[in-house]
Amino acid sequence: MGWASATTPAVLVGGLLVLGAFVRRTLSVPHPALDLTIFATPSVRWANIATAAFTIGFTAMFFALVQFTLAVWQYGIVRAGMAMMPGPVVVMALAPVFGRVAARHGQRALLVPGGLVYAAGGLLLLTGLGDRPAYLTELLPASLLSGLGVALVLPQLTSAAVQGLPRDDFGAGAAVNQAIRQLGATFGVALTVAILGTVTPTITAGAFRGVWVMLVVCGVLTSAAAVAVPRRRPALDTVAAPAAVGAQP
Repeated sequence: MGWASATTPAVLVGGLLVLGAFVRRTLSVPHPALDLTIFATPSVRWANIATAAFTIGFTAMFFALVQFTLAVWQYGIVRAGMAMMPGPVVVMALAPVFGRVAARHGQRALLVPGGLVYAAGGLLLLTGLGDRPAYLTELLPASLLSGLGVALVLPQLTSAAVQGLPRDDFGAGAAVNQAIRQLGATFGVALTVAILGTVTPTITAGAFRGVWVMLVVCGVLTSAAAVAVPRRRPALDTVAAPAAVGAQP
């Protein structure tokens, strides 16, 4: 099971071959379903890399924490769901505030620290979660910190992924970002399953360490990719420039 199974590398290789065939086909037709030239825009390229990294960690966190609370801490399904609530509540409360901050200062100002905050939440899970239930001192702080990281990062990724594109390409840019988000979510679950293998009632907290390490790595990679996102939204400067020129005598 997991990485030890011959199926895992076979599926990975098969997926890479299909991806390569898709790219080759896309580059060889005049009107492809996905215009890969949009990735020549740095903001599009790096924001989508950040999206892939973050959504892998984001989905892996929720999937793994449900498995952890059910199998290791022996929570019931309702109690496990309640234990997950504080993080999303933080996102719901803070995402609108951070959206206004991003509108004034650009997405990078939130994406770079947000990825590091999320990585810190993963580090708390890595160093804090044990076999004995300790929700208030172990899981709750990590959930709140991870929720803060999500609020800083996730709402800004789509807008960052379309900045710098012509207005006519906004729809295509947003669609590509959503597709990468879904692909990252799928990889997050798949990697978690590959790391954990079969989750049994006898599984221990140590079996989840690889997943928590992945969260830290994903957070750091998100921040590293976000560094290359432009500081301000070029679209605003592009719109403002003609107006300024027209105002000159």
